[in-house]
Amino acid sequence: MRGRLIAILILVASCGGTSLPSGVDGGSDAGSDGGPSSSCNDRASAIQQWIDSNQGCQHDSDCTYSPTACGLSTACGAFIAVSATTMLKLLSDQYRALACGPINCACPALYPAIACNSGVCGNQH
Repeated sequence: MRGRLIAILILVASCGGTSLPSGVDGGSDAGSDGGPSSSCNDRASAIQQWIDSNQGCQHDSDCTYSPTACGLSTACGAFIAVSATTMLKLLSDQYRALACGPINCACPALYPAIACNSGVCGNQH
């Protein structure tokens, strides 16, 4: 798990500038076949890995439901440790900046009830 975290932080550090990567003009970051490019897939993978490795908890107050980005499997948001929300926001903002997914997605008006369930953040049971 520590190795995965280091890899994610290296990925984020290499993308920390304010300019878009070369070849990205602010439009869709589509690959040659019209599907998402590898940079979009890499960002989506980094986001999912960050979520997966930051759902541990001891108390309900350790957890939150944090917004992500449209086009991800967690398009509306994800259950995550409170301490991991800043990085999730940064990764999601980078994903949106590359125009990887749609601008808007239909999300519920109310966020789900949040709890720590046997050491993992999730829906309150």
